[in-house]
Amino acid sequence: GSTTFTWTVTNSGGGSTYTEAEPNDSTSAANNISALAFPLTLTGSMKSTSDRDYYALTLTNGQTVTVNCSIPTAYDADLYLLNSSGSTQTRSVNNGKGVAEALTYTAGSSGTYYIDLEAYSGSGSATYSCAVSKS
Repeated sequence: GSTTFTWTVTNSGGGSTYTEAEPNDSTSAANNISALAFPLTLTGSMKSTSDRDYYALTLTNGQTVTVNCSIPTAYDADLYLLNSSGSTQTRSVNNGKGVAEALTYTAGSSGTYYIDLEAYSGSGSATYSCAVSKS
């Protein structure tokens, strides 16, 4: 005889969630997310029109990081990826409040990199959410 099995696979997305911890307004004060499980969801808010939220992560040579941010309609935020010396490697600067930002970057060398989400226009307690994956 034969037996039939039915398998249900649920993809929970895996990884972890991290909520920003202020102050994280500079590379030296960045929230370190390197040890967390990826894919990772970052959440936080642009508390003032000059707010910047930095997250530090490590990448190895040839490793790719992808960041996709959903921005609430309360503000316009811009997304940058910086190297260990704080130089912009790539950026996403779409115009408009509530407009998503996304970037992908492949590391040319191993080290610490920074995700930098900055208030461009407006602010508020409404929460942004950024999905971060490494491959």
